[in-house]
Amino acid sequence: MPIFDEIDGKLIPYSSLERMVAALSIELRDANVSETGTKLGAKIKSQDRTITPTINYKSGEWNCSCEDFHYKKLMCKHVCSLLFWAKEKKNDLFMSFITALGRPDADRVSSVMPTGYLSTQSKTIDELTRGGLPLSIVTGFVGDPKIGKTWLAYQVAVSCNLPKEQGGLGKPALYLNTEADFLKPGVQDRFREFFETMRFKQKYTIDFLFPRSAVMLFELFGLGLELKKTEKKVTPSIWDEGDPMESPVAALQRRRGYGLIIVDSMTNIMKKEVPVPPNQNISSRAACINTLWGRFENIVENFGVAMVVTHHITKDPTNDRSFGDPYGGDTIMYNMKHVLHILAPTKDIYDLYGQGARRVMRARWPGLLPTQVPVNLAPNMGFMDVKS
Repeated sequence: MPIFDEIDGKLIPYSSLERMVAALSIELRDANVSETGTKLGAKIKSQDRTITPTINYKSGEWNCSCEDFHYKKLMCKHVCSLLFWAKEKKNDLFMSFITALGRPDADRVSSVMPTGYLSTQSKTIDELTRGGLPLSIVTGFVGDPKIGKTWLAYQVAVSCNLPKEQGGLGKPALYLNTEADFLKPGVQDRFREFFETMRFKQKYTIDFLFPRSAVMLFELFGLGLELKKTEKKVTPSIWDEGDPMESPVAALQRRRGYGLIIVDSMTNIMKKEVPVPPNQNISSRAACINTLWGRFENIVENFGVAMVVTHHITKDPTNDRSFGDPYGGDTIMYNMKHVLHILAPTKDIYDLYGQGARRVMRARWPGLLPTQVPVNLAPNMGFMDVKS
């Protein structure tokens, strides 16, 4: 491992021998590596998605779209493979990275690590999530239809606009509404009246786009999609239209400076165009979800924004205690590392708050156990804390 000998062990705290060895098995061709500004980037095919490691040879920072980096902040095998390539092909840039890495002031991690949280404007939910919605991470809001996922998504979009002292980011939000709820006459005006006039009494900006098909949603994130349908099977052909950072969403992000991106919902697209029954479509749906989710992660990691994806659940009719799994099963659960589950109320909460009673469960949150809290989806006001 001469690459790491030259660093005099500086990488040892941030990676492992197993990751270094694993990096050697990654076949990285020149065509898969690009240089932009002071960054080297690569595209590494892994199962149904593309992983994108980068290194900044001026600052000594690194980044990757894989789970090892994203959730553990490790120098993963993908970054290691890019460094091996750089040492062989671009040794001057590699040595520049090593020099920067050795500076006393070098952070030695990516500058787009999660740096804060976006408040949900519910103290109860913020305490449940230890701060709100983390930046640079995709959060899932899952639950039954009509349970309040869109209300909570819209509420955090408004929160994004609020000043930092109020838990916001002082930035507009981008709302991709696949179900077209906000295209219905008067809906946007009613929501604006609820939140701008009645609750927060502050103006805000939410930009809406309405991708009504999987093809449109894929195109927004720089992907091509063709669905070939026969009587029993849907077969997707997915291709990369180019650099994720040149996609329409990325271009909008650079121009508008969003603090939050919402996809409401993923279920509508998948159920309509890649349905589960018959079971032959499970692998097709998984390929679509994995590829698209990789682009979600590219965006949030590179721009340091929060992201929400709403999703329906499936219920087990034989088990009344079942909370329901997100539609899409293991594929969604693999990708959706942060999940807030919006639930119907227990009887005691319903007795207090009636139709607006809800529970929010921290269903999946790395490092924290599942737990739930009562909240009130107040008429015309959104999610509110319950009175103690």
